[in-house]
Amino acid sequence: MYQHGKIHFDMSQQYLEKCGRRIMRITGFSKGKLPMKYPGVLIAKGRMKNEMLQPLVDKIFGRINGFIGKDLSKGGKLILIKDVLSSIPMHIMAIQDPTKETIRKINSSLANFFWSSRDNEKAHHWKAWKKITRPKEENGLGLRSLEHLSMAAACRMWWNYLYSDSLWVNMIKSMTHGRVNDNSSYCYGSTVWKRMMKLKKVLMDKMGSTTIQFEDLIGELSHQGKFNLSKAYEVGENQSI
Repeated sequence: MYQHGKIHFDMSQQYLEKCGRRIMRITGFSKGKLPMKYPGVLIAKGRMKNEMLQPLVDKIFGRINGFIGKDLSKGGKLILIKDVLSSIPMHIMAIQDPTKETIRKINSSLANFFWSSRDNEKAHHWKAWKKITRPKEENGLGLRSLEHLSMAAACRMWWNYLYSDSLWVNMIKSMTHGRVNDNSSYCYGSTVWKRMMKLKKVLMDKMGSTTIQFEDLIGELSHQGKFNLSKAYEVGENQSI
């Protein structure tokens, strides 16, 4: 991992004793310690915890505070939420699966901002945030649900796994031995792979489909040979996950 002008690596104490010092001697890399940021995303061992993602919640809350005192209409707030505030978590969700509590806090902050007065005084929420994030044709306001965006990011991982040949894909395949058809591979240590297998299980259970049908579904999430986030988002909406 590249951090502050230096390249770090981390490994278990067992492997450090076997080959860590040799790696440091040959490459000049130094041993780092998790968690660390790369780049702008917290990299940690194991599942993400609420306190690890609190800086993300604080960042969104800080942006909201910057709008306090400005004469914003509900339409203006809607644009800010859609184009500015909702885009802040995207970089992290592309890599990590945010906790339910983190998503709840972010949704709460966005809802309070939308319904609040000019001085950010609390006001009655006339409609549940879950309903507001529905499409306009379903009486929502067209905002995207963070839950569905996180799912779409996991779909992107699957699309890359099945249809690209990147260094990341080759690494994941070497770890899982390409066992895309084996649901027992969910137990592998990679949190990314666990996230992917969780998505696969949820979709297959919802659709009652086979692995081949699941792969066909992922293959349809592209436009002109590139992954299409909007199509992936619609999967979450259609399955009501």
